[in-house]
Amino acid sequence: MNLKFVLLLLSGTLLFSEINAQQKITGIVTNKDKKPIEGASISIKGKNSGIVTDESGAFSIPFSENKENITLIISAVGYQQQQVTVKPGEAVDVALSLQNTNNLGEVVIVGYQKQSLKKTTSSIQIISGKAIENLPAPSFDQLLQGKVTGINIQNFSGEPGVRNTFTVRGNSTFVTDLNSGVDQANTLSTPLYIIDGIPLSINDLEGVSSSGTNMLAGININDIESIIVQKDAAATAAWGSRGGNGVIIIKTKRGRVGKPTIKLSYYTGITQRPQLLTTVAGAEERAQKLGLMYKYGTYQNLSTIPQVLSDSLNPAFNNATDWQDIFYRSGMIHNADVSVSAGSELVSYRLGANYYNEDGIIRNSGFKRYSVRGNFDFKISPKVNVTLNITKSLLDRKRGLGRGRDQVTPIDGVSMPASFYRITEEDKNFYYGQYDRLRDKNTTDLLSGYLQLNYDILKGMQYSLQTSYSSTNDKRDYFQPSEITSDKRNYAESDNGSYKQTYLANILTFSKSLKNNTHNFGVVLTQSAQIDEKTGTYTYGYNVPDDNIQVVSGVPQRDIQGYSVFQQAGLLSYIGQLSYDYKGKYILNGSYRADASSRFGANTKWGYFKAVSASWILSEENFIKKFNWISLLKLRLSYGTSGTLPDDFYAPFNSWNVNQGTYNGISMATPSFTKPIALPNLTWNKSEQTNIGADIYLFQNRLNIMFDLYRRTNDNSIGTYPFPFYTGYTNVTYNAPVKILNEGVEFNIQTRNLSPNSKLQWNTVLLFHLIKTG
Repeated sequence: MNLKFVLLLLSGTLLFSEINAQQKITGIVTNKDKKPIEGASISIKGKNSGIVTDESGAFSIPFSENKENITLIISAVGYQQQQVTVKPGEAVDVALSLQNTNNLGEVVIVGYQKQSLKKTTSSIQIISGKAIENLPAPSFDQLLQGKVTGINIQNFSGEPGVRNTFTVRGNSTFVTDLNSGVDQANTLSTPLYIIDGIPLSINDLEGVSSSGTNMLAGININDIESIIVQKDAAATAAWGSRGGNGVIIIKTKRGRVGKPTIKLSYYTGITQRPQLLTTVAGAEERAQKLGLMYKYGTYQNLSTIPQVLSDSLNPAFNNATDWQDIFYRSGMIHNADVSVSAGSELVSYRLGANYYNEDGIIRNSGFKRYSVRGNFDFKISPKVNVTLNITKSLLDRKRGLGRGRDQVTPIDGVSMPASFYRITEEDKNFYYGQYDRLRDKNTTDLLSGYLQLNYDILKGMQYSLQTSYSSTNDKRDYFQPSEITSDKRNYAESDNGSYKQTYLANILTFSKSLKNNTHNFGVVLTQSAQIDEKTGTYTYGYNVPDDNIQVVSGVPQRDIQGYSVFQQAGLLSYIGQLSYDYKGKYILNGSYRADASSRFGANTKWGYFKAVSASWILSEENFIKKFNWISLLKLRLSYGTSGTLPDDFYAPFNSWNVNQGTYNGISMATPSFTKPIALPNLTWNKSEQTNIGADIYLFQNRLNIMFDLYRRTNDNSIGTYPFPFYTGYTNVTYNAPVKILNEGVEFNIQTRNLSPNSKLQWNTVLLFHLIKTG
């Protein structure tokens, strides 16, 4: 009897558990137009598991808890998240609203601290990846022009894939040698880029560049989720010695909870040939030039008419060559993308691959990109989650037919030769890019990996470990045969530059709310370290023994030059960030950062950067809340300091010249005349900025106005200047007592002209930026 009773009790318990486990909540998720939303995520609040809706928007989620009320969390891409409280066994219908164009709840990263867009006190602007998706450009930076106030982006040569200049709120640096070969880029201030948590300095990469390719072109535009442009010191001071020229944060797309989704996209287009200057050629050109000489020339001038003008019967001078037509053309653009994404509450991923190919408007110029990216998220336990990003890109750029860095045609584009010069068949083949004995291969290999581990120590406290490694290999192999060089000497060149960066950060985040969210505190403490390494080998020479060799081999010693470089630099940083708000409407933020850089001497190794900012959200006040058409009315004020690192890893140290030949068979070394004097007090290029701004969102974010008034001064600029010759040296590098002032006003007006529920959308962006530099 006892055994039967036990078995009966056990079976009853199992039956009760099975019945309890089979309890379900069912429902349908739709939009405001009552159309079903497929793939919406449904989860029970406080639980890790969840399900997604089917093609009809229906769901059925089981639960086993014996509660009177269950809270469901419903979310879908492009819609605002919603929480619904239901009773067990109840069927629910949920209608989700579209996300606003500027979602005030969107999280932005300022330094290492997360802030909502509504509560941020910084002057920032967010560009959604959808705003630039499938636009024809090799790199995202070109697409920001006309979308963000206060920035200026230029491409001096017009080549696809070449490095662009990028300034935020004006130029803050200068150089004294405009013939350095990279003068356009170096005379302008380049911001710091943070790509999925990896800090990237384009100026540092430029130091090993052999091809002149824009390293940002390694990022597939269609992989970008959002771009955050941070302009004032409240945002940039947290990056200390690298934030003085602004900070650009790029966030790429990630997998979401739901079934696997495969996306394919392809576009093609034409790059239009530019409107060329109207010119005359042949006999008409000769008649015009001779007419000018007869009209204005002296007797002496007329007695020395150049043979190219006077000898019209010479076949070499009796032509009508259209030089513009030779070099300029229309090109094609091809872009193909494929991505796969999926996820559960435990694992999510997104894999993407891209092929981009653009022909330049100048013959033999163009750009290709092959890239793959994998973003993964793992939930190891309720307290531990891991983020892993891996990306690989191969860039292949045609640099035109010129030999110099920014020279894309073999002749000067400003002063082209007379049209009556004869072009040989070899020249024609060369100019049209059909000369197979010319060799110019420019490739860039990019690899990066990023890992972040988050551990919830206790409620409101989290530890994060961030680590990354990135590698850039830039290579150029070049050969010009003797048949197409002006001096009939062939030329070969082989350059290979490499840049590697290792980064590590330890981050402790703490947040606390008191008295029913009346007082809200946030503290972020960070320690980070970074090691940068440059290596490169550069060789070039004239008079290769035979045009079939096409490499730097067998060149006579007098005609060959070569050198290699190896440089390392380290950066150690400590950062503290504090945030406080009272009832979500009076907000105060502060940051303090200490940087120690090996690029400076012992006396100036440490730099200190601080910022303080405040905002007042007037729309949370009762006297404003009664105006329902005001979504947000916020005033901002900030002040802070930041800086800029020198490009030279060994700026304050002496250098030696070992290219002075030999003495008794031993290489001679002498102090460098261009960098002779050690400056142990060489220090940061310092930036100090004040900003006053306002954010005004009206009519449920259909009219948004952002206004900023700023003043930024830069001093202690590092420059190289002439030195009195009688000292035995030619120049000296030091912190010049020069201040550069940039002050201006910015207006950004965004409108959504049609209803958010309309299938047809029409958005307008109006930008106004007035800047004064002194």
